[in-house]
Amino acid sequence: MRKPDKQSKAGFNSRSAVSALLAFVMMLTLMSGMAFAADETVTGLQFEDSYPTTMYVSNGTMAMNVLATVSSSTTTKKDVTSSATWTSSNPAVIKVTGGTLTALTTGTAKISAQYSGFKVSLDMTSEYMYDSVTIKQDGSAASDSLNLNIGDDLEFTLAATKGSTVTDDIADATWTSSDASVASVDGDGVVTLIAAGTTTITASYKGRKDTVKLTVASPYKELKIDGDSIREFKVGNAAIQLTATATKASGGTDEVEDEAAWTTSSAGVVTVEDGKITPVAPGKATITATYLGVTASVTVVVRPAFEAMRITPSDTQHILINGNGVQFKVSIPENNVWKEKTTEATWTSSDIYAATVDSSGKVTPKEIGSTTITATYKGLVKSVLVHVYPTINTMKASKETVDAFVDEAVTLPKITATSLADEEFVADDLVTWTTSDTTVVDLKDDAWIGKKVGEAKLTAAIGDKSVEVSVKVSEKPLALMSETTNLSLVIGKEADLPAIKVINESGSEEDVTSKVTWKASSANLLLKAPKMKGLVKSNVTLTATYLGKSITFKVTIEEELAKLFIDASNVTLTIGKTKAFKVTGVYKSGQSVTLSTKMNWSLNSETTATVNSNIVKGLAEGTVTLTGTYQSKTVTATIAVKPKLLKLIVSEKSFTMAPGSAKTFKVTAEYENGKSIDVTKAAVWTSSKAATAAVSDGTVIALAKGTATIKVAYEGKTATIRVTVKP
Repeated sequence: MRKPDKQSKAGFNSRSAVSALLAFVMMLTLMSGMAFAADETVTGLQFEDSYPTTMYVSNGTMAMNVLATVSSSTTTKKDVTSSATWTSSNPAVIKVTGGTLTALTTGTAKISAQYSGFKVSLDMTSEYMYDSVTIKQDGSAASDSLNLNIGDDLEFTLAATKGSTVTDDIADATWTSSDASVASVDGDGVVTLIAAGTTTITASYKGRKDTVKLTVASPYKELKIDGDSIREFKVGNAAIQLTATATKASGGTDEVEDEAAWTTSSAGVVTVEDGKITPVAPGKATITATYLGVTASVTVVVRPAFEAMRITPSDTQHILINGNGVQFKVSIPENNVWKEKTTEATWTSSDIYAATVDSSGKVTPKEIGSTTITATYKGLVKSVLVHVYPTINTMKASKETVDAFVDEAVTLPKITATSLADEEFVADDLVTWTTSDTTVVDLKDDAWIGKKVGEAKLTAAIGDKSVEVSVKVSEKPLALMSETTNLSLVIGKEADLPAIKVINESGSEEDVTSKVTWKASSANLLLKAPKMKGLVKSNVTLTATYLGKSITFKVTIEEELAKLFIDASNVTLTIGKTKAFKVTGVYKSGQSVTLSTKMNWSLNSETTATVNSNIVKGLAEGTVTLTGTYQSKTVTATIAVKPKLLKLIVSEKSFTMAPGSAKTFKVTAEYENGKSIDVTKAAVWTSSKAATAAVSDGTVIALAKGTATIKVAYEGKTATIRVTVKP
């Protein structure tokens, strides 16, 4: 910034000096005023004027001012009205506020003003301006009460009396009615009789008032509207004239439809004028006639001219801003035959900014937006929503390929489009779909249905823009199955992905191993169909998905096994009983692991026994081989399934023998299935006294005098024979 030169500095200093001088002068002036105010002394107090000493009640207010004499001036008085303290010795008679007096009732009061130690007072008297006021009718005092009929003319005036002086026709009196719904009164005393009842008319003036009680009745005892109590119309019918008859209280009748006040409860349904009613739109309304205190009503029902109306198209319309618009039509049934009434209907658009509609029902798009197009014809109304979309620049489908099933609807992909402004919007409602092969996919009841297994192209078109979607129709799958349940992978080694079968709704089975989508819960399992490879020791879930159905596998990634051992290779199993097999694996590192539930188990006969995890259950008599596989290593067990043994039956329960003799006994096993087997040679025989009687394979040899118990045992069951040896 340029530095100021010497001349500029001089000018600046000069201006500063002038400003300082002005400030000093102002300060001296202010101090002088303060000193003057501080030296001022009040030396006297007086009323500004000679005020009247009489006031009238309800005749406005009177303002009084007081002036103070100050020592600084003997000629100039200071108005201290607003600063003075004002009091009334009798505020119930005359009150004072800031020097303003108001007379409240008759009496006297001393009004005082006090300021800076000085006080002035004035004795005031309050009285009424008039002794009384009187309501007059036709120049004479009105009666205290009057009986009148609605429609009578009534006008009052007010006279005021002071001593012997009477002032008639008081112009500014205040007139009121205690019940304006019965009779009202204006400022000139003119009374309007409105309804039957009682009210009191009051005239007030200068604190005085007078009253007249009015009892108002109707000159009629009832009003009737001719005809039925319900009037029926159809929209478009001609208006009709109602007749209103009033019955006099004194006898006789008057036709009063022209004089009566007519109202309608709904002008949108029916209008009324001097008793003439005109139908407007469907609905109900009440027409009421009122005349001089009597009332009558009639119900009006307006119905559509026809039972129904059709508008076509009737569903929501979706149109392009640069398109041809929509042509709507309406029709109504005449003698059970539908006839078009398009040009006779009234057409409206709820938003003409979005689209307009002409008298022929043609809708023309104007701007992007929505509007409701409404057709009205003789009381019937139909509406259709119309959406206006921007010009389409490009369009695309959310999916290029869609899976579908035979006899089921195709789930179409979402279609989006971009406008000329590159704004994207959903265009599903604008699309027209076509199929390349109606034998595979066809339109039925506004839905695309899969007809048979195969593939077809569906084309979505909007004007000259289109996009294709491939539809693959398959049988509907019920479930995915695999013979493998548990998978074990050796770290770093590839293995085949498990084989997958689909069971279709028709009952057919198909190998879909190459068609499923594979997914691993962890990156530790590398998937590269048809192979997989375990990378790090861990447990991973493998999922196969096909046409919405899934199957999962537990995959264990671990080091390689050297050996597998099963706890029993030959087992006898009773029908209905179970046996849990234990398998132990030994890794190449020498560490052992229990693999019983991780094995892939299978049986060569599923009718003889079943296997679930590592538990085998006997089903029927026979022999079955159990095979367990893990890491390509296998263990087997032979299982003999037999029925349950009920009991053992011996050929004789007691026998007497001579020393040196021999006897062969037979034992039979009875099973729950009714089968009996000779198990003499297979059973285990024992003697309680081998010195008396010895036994072997059912043959007892008597050796010495005495008794012995021969016991036979087989598959957990036992039986006994008592042997007595005598010479």
